[in-house]
Amino acid sequence: MWTSHDNVVLREGEYYDEELIGCRIVQAGRELGVVRAVHHYPAQDVLELERGALVPMVSAFVRNVDLGARVIDVDLPLGLVEGEPL
Repeated sequence: MWTSHDNVVLREGEYYDEELIGCRIVQAGRELGVVRAVHHYPAQDVLELERGALVPMVSAFVRNVDLGARVIDVDLPLGLVEGEPL
């Protein structure tokens, strides 16, 4: 059966949107939210959390993506996620 991913080879650090949707975003052991959408912008891809916060999918912020555990480990600057102090 043919799927849209047949014959597509992802490079290291590349993921299908549906692999990221539903993953928990975690920083220093604290869950910040769950990915509900992936947006593709010219500068970078952005993860949208269920509560509306946006997390740039860039190596400066994303430390590790564990698809098996459905966890994305991040190191975000203060104030990037709503509710965080500046």
